Amino acid sequence: MRRLGFVTVCLTAGVLGIAHAGTWSAIGGDNTRSGVAAPIEKLPLVLDWRYSTGWQEQNPSSPAVLDDRVYFCAAKKVYCLSTATGELVWQFDVREYVDSSPAVANGIVYLGADDGRVIALDAATGGLKWQRKLEGAVKSTPTVTDQYVIVGCEDEKVYCLRAADGEVHWPNKVVGPVRSSAACDGRYAYITSSEKIYAFNLADGRQAWSDDLRDRDVTASPVVVGQKVLVCAGGAVRCYASDKNRIIWQYPAHGRISGSPAANAEVAVVGDQAGFVHAISMGSGERRWSTELLKPVEGLEGEEPQPVPIKSAAVIAGEYCLVRSENGVISALGLADGRIRWQYKVEPEPATPESGGALGTAPGAGGAAQPGGIGMAGGGMVGPVGGGLNAGPSSVLRRSHSRRSVYGYGGMGWVGGNIGGPGNVPGGAGNTPGGRMGSGQAEEEIIRDFLTETNSSLAVADGCVYVLSGESALYALRPSGVDLAPPKVEAAWVLVPTVEGGQFEEHEFEAVNDLGGASTDQGYSEAIPAAAPVYVELTVEDEGSGIDPAGFAVSVPTVPQVSHEYYPDEGLLVVTLGRTGGAAAIPEGTHVVDVQMRDFTGRSQHARVTIKVDPSKPQPTGTARTGMGPGGGMMGPMGSGGMMGPMGGGGMMGPMGPMGGQ
Repeated sequence: MRRLGFVTVCLTAGVLGIAHAGTWSAIGGDNTRSGVAAPIEKLPLVLDWRYSTGWQEQNPSSPAVLDDRVYFCAAKKVYCLSTATGELVWQFDVREYVDSSPAVANGIVYLGADDGRVIALDAATGGLKWQRKLEGAVKSTPTVTDQYVIVGCEDEKVYCLRAADGEVHWPNKVVGPVRSSAACDGRYAYITSSEKIYAFNLADGRQAWSDDLRDRDVTASPVVVGQKVLVCAGGAVRCYASDKNRIIWQYPAHGRISGSPAANAEVAVVGDQAGFVHAISMGSGERRWSTELLKPVEGLEGEEPQPVPIKSAAVIAGEYCLVRSENGVISALGLADGRIRWQYKVEPEPATPESGGALGTAPGAGGAAQPGGIGMAGGGMVGPVGGGLNAGPSSVLRRSHSRRSVYGYGGMGWVGGNIGGPGNVPGGAGNTPGGRMGSGQAEEEIIRDFLTETNSSLAVADGCVYVLSGESALYALRPSGVDLAPPKVEAAWVLVPTVEGGQFEEHEFEAVNDLGGASTDQGYSEAIPAAAPVYVELTVEDEGSGIDPAGFAVSVPTVPQVSHEYYPDEGLLVVTLGRTGGAAAIPEGTHVVDVQMRDFTGRSQHARVTIKVDPSKPQPTGTARTGMGPGGGMMGPMGSGGMMGPMGGGGMMGPMGPMGGQ
């Protein structure tokens, strides 16, 4: 399943740090930030191992790979794992949040911390080499040459430090905080502040040129390709001549661009927040193709299409390009035509007693097992543990990916803000004093966003893709992996239309997965009325190679009209019973929704959901969906002392305890 003892040859390439097969030394692969990796020979990729950090909160840090080690940051720690097994080699407690990605060069791991430190660790042991305190948070990933470390800072400066000891070689004042990473071509360091792009002479820090990007929130790092520099600002990609302030071409995307493009001499690939991936000619700036990914759930009354943003950097690996969407889906597209060849949803990992070590196909290692789960309905305590959240078993935070979740809050407050508010049955007006998010957001969408929305970019080395999930578990996906896990249905719900239309009452049903032997139904919940159309939602997942969208076959022999749609961005299969528009009723009696599905390696699974229709049961009325009573609880700062309001008409989540092991 996994390859043991492989040998990778990595050559140090001075200033450029060119990425070889087993190397992805920093975000973008190397100092050019080009995002070009060694080719991936075949698809699909299969989960080889997964390392859990113990349910750390999300972060934008991206992995780095050198030889047989992978390095990444989660919350306040730096981790070094074996690329072959996922076992922990060492970890370092930074004691402060890290948004910077690690960079590995010269046997040292460099990173920045939110308290202003630039930190250098021994790559073999994790021992501290040196640290240098700057005057603002360091969210920029260091760029390391043979002699220097270039890093941006929130204090509106770019620093060049000596790689050997961290002494400041030169600082340069810029306009706006710097969160991007520098790209180098051996002569200049190109870096963006929140408003401008700068080219600094590496030797003495003199500014060669700069340009106003006509934006005030630039986060993407520049990319160097030959004599060209690519910069993303707002909704456009600009191509500059590397030696002067001259725009060669400019490409308009469909939405704002937050991540850096991947580019070689022929083509640049970039994702935008409207959910599109664009391939652009490096010669002319013209569009070669544009592909929309992860279309939102559509077709139900009251649903507004919402894009699934792509905020992380793109990667080119041979004949494929890869992007990671904000909700955790990795997509591999043909570089020549933009056609989707493979998709994999990085599922939110529940906090379980196994949290804190390597999971999946690798042996468990690298961290003590933590007691925990997510909070118990009716008083579960989230207590201190070594590096993660802890609580009793519960179904309160169930793993639904539906945008149509029945549970609703008025909004999620920021630190110290309120969750809930009076009468916040789904869709109600938000009541969020001191909050940042309001307007009746669904409880499960808030949870899903917390788990999976992240800007962490992919690392690709030796044909393996490394990715951090929203809760900071590291996944390793290989073409040589063996897929031992068939697809499965995680949960099923039936949405029944209300009399008013445009609203639905939700009922949870049992789903039965056949694992090759005889199985019987686990039973089903109460009967539903006969009003049509009825929507059956099934959350499906496959941790091995991913769900093949073309591998679904759905039948309900007792219902005349049946259709289905699969939405990989949600991990959601929606089966429609009856005609849209509600003309025909669903026949009386018991109906079995039979689903055949397969993954990208061809492993198939049969699942079914049994529902019962009773025409005498009245169609639900009112615009409120079932599921949750009024909110009103306070949520304090994450990790200390907040209360959540009543759940499901009376359940309560206990106080959030302090985060342990930090």
